[in-house]
Amino acid sequence: MRILAMLTNPLTAVSVLSATTCLAARCAPAEISLLYPRPEVDPDFLPTEDIYTEAHHQKFEASQDRLVQQLVQKVAGWAGPPDLRQVRGKLSTIVNEAAATADLVVLGTPHRDSEANTILATLLFQANKPVLLVPRTMPRDFGQHIAIAWQKECVAAERAVEALNGLLLGAKRTTILIGEHGPGSSSPPAALLHRLSEGGRPAAIRHFPLARRHIGEALLSEARQIGADMLVMGAYGHSRLREFIFGGATTEILRNFNLPVLIHH
Repeated sequence: MRILAMLTNPLTAVSVLSATTCLAARCAPAEISLLYPRPEVDPDFLPTEDIYTEAHHQKFEASQDRLVQQLVQKVAGWAGPPDLRQVRGKLSTIVNEAAATADLVVLGTPHRDSEANTILATLLFQANKPVLLVPRTMPRDFGQHIAIAWQKECVAAERAVEALNGLLLGAKRTTILIGEHGPGSSSPPAALLHRLSEGGRPAAIRHFPLARRHIGEALLSEARQIGADMLVMGAYGHSRLREFIFGGATTEILRNFNLPVLIHH
């Protein structure tokens, strides 16, 4: 497995490194690369409110230099991963090119991180890559009890599961979460259940109501209730996935969620 870990914030760097190391150990053989996609222009700059002067650019470059140094220090204090590589340019271009050969991308929570927000949107909606989104505080290990959000006849859900096939077969427990708008409106994934059973890891099924619930809140709540240490999500369409990640209510979820979430569009 080729794992691309993107570092954007010193506050999430250790979590990203920890998750990457854990994934590599559980999905061996694995090839790890670390990247900081360095924007050439301040992504927080609003041209409608100000003029991008040379002084503003120099101030931004100085802040970027400090950020890179902090990230390098985080990497240096962690045994295992390779050196951090930085690439300058337009964020979407850097991310698309870097992710092209990756099987999975690890990224820190985008809460209050505009660069991570842009990167996440690019990975999901342009590069079409599975992303492991990690909280600021990561458990030392994860993937022992994996919750899978499922909706029938969804290619994204199947791709999300395929991205972690080795991790799934190594998990002690797997629970498939099936959101329903009414009793019996969704059916369990027979092929996935058969594969896990054949691998000696039969999965449990948990149905839950979706009516009048925010999709992000519902999935994370159900995952917590069953004691899952990881959520795999690929079962929702473009608009609902955007709602989960970028919707207003999700701002609080991304700040407070405490388990890694694998997302695939």
